[in-house]
Amino acid sequence: MDGAVAGAGFLQADQSNHARGRLSMRWRCVADKTQLATVDQAAPYRLLTPMVEPDEPPLAVAANVSGGVVGGDRLDLSLAVGPYAAVSTVGQAAEKVYRSAGPTARLRNRISVESGGKLDWMPQGTILFDGVRMIRLTTIDLADDAALLYGEILVFGRHGMGERLASGDIADNLDVSVAGDRVFADRFCLTDGMAALADRFALDGAEAVALVILHAPERDLLDAVRDRLRQKPGLRCGATRRGPLLVLRWLGTDAAALRASVGGFWRWARREICGFPTRLPSVWVI
Repeated sequence: MDGAVAGAGFLQADQSNHARGRLSMRWRCVADKTQLATVDQAAPYRLLTPMVEPDEPPLAVAANVSGGVVGGDRLDLSLAVGPYAAVSTVGQAAEKVYRSAGPTARLRNRISVESGGKLDWMPQGTILFDGVRMIRLTTIDLADDAALLYGEILVFGRHGMGERLASGDIADNLDVSVAGDRVFADRFCLTDGMAALADRFALDGAEAVALVILHAPERDLLDAVRDRLRQKPGLRCGATRRGPLLVLRWLGTDAAALRASVGGFWRWARREICGFPTRLPSVWVI
């Protein structure tokens, strides 16, 4: 839904002794090959660039070597894709945001894709532990001829451990601009009590949700996208157009089944949107 940024005060730094991680990278195209131009990183963030198949773009793996996010952490990630560069990026594993004793974890992602650039930002997922306090803001700036495949998965508790998300405070905010104009804003909020998780008119007992954003210049893929989505028991999904974007959502009562559904769609979409092979990086399927 559109609206003001939830938890906007997160830009004020917490002065307590918690992680202050950053990862800033820029990719450029030289002689029709994409290469890493600059990188600046501070623990617990680390950039990994594993070898890929010859037909794949460079893979940027953003790793949080601390093993997860705790209350009071502040993590900033910035990714810039220069003109005609092509990059695939993914987290090393699902990000875990642990129970907080009081402070809020504050995460910020800044993504930009310049003219002719292509970015495939794959969702490993974010696992929210009971008692979590998190504010995240993701801003995406696209040139009007940039190609983007972006996604995120939120998992509500460690269901394999019998845990349910019963308390906490979560604000997950996304803003997307194309050619300088904001075309989409999404605000996802859960507060103490987590009533929305059980509400049949909200999350209806979901274990996980996913959001995927597509930007394919001068292509109308809505019907093709809808044809690829497969409704299954306990899993609902749909797609709609928002200006120049296609917006897809999944809602599932089984987090593993939801992730598998998103992955199956991703294989097709990365070829259609970015021209990349119809395979997923090994780091995603491990």
